Amino acid sequence: MMITVVVALLPCVLFAVYNTGFQANNAIAHGASALANWRTWLYTALGFAFDPTSILACMIHGALYFLPVYLVTMLVGGHAEVIFAIARKHEINEGFLVTGLLFPLTLRPRSRCGRSPSASASASSSARRSSAAPA
Repeated sequence: MMITVVVALLPCVLFAVYNTGFQANNAIAHGASALANWRTWLYTALGFAFDPTSILACMIHGALYFLPVYLVTMLVGGHAEVIFAIARKHEINEGFLVTGLLFPLTLRPRSRCGRSPSASASASSSARRSSAAPA
């Protein structure tokens, strides 16, 4: 029964991966600097440009953000499921597959420079106020 939910979530996951890559590529193509991290290194090492019009480039860039979170979620969730199944002498429930897909979908992308969301919001709102002020 839960496998039906997993199959129903696949279009959401695919769009989330594409949209994450598209937003990153679009920002970089319009002048934002690429982050200096392993994702950028691997993405450029694979020979991709930060092209928001390329569906494959957007999918690969988005997957570099989604897959690590998904793998950690499945690893931790799978181990917790096995531990509880052994302790309760029940069989392993497939519900952790749904949770493993839903949890990464609810997370927002990491803010730039590790700032908290409130710090990022206040910095961007003060930047807007200063650029809107007459000279």
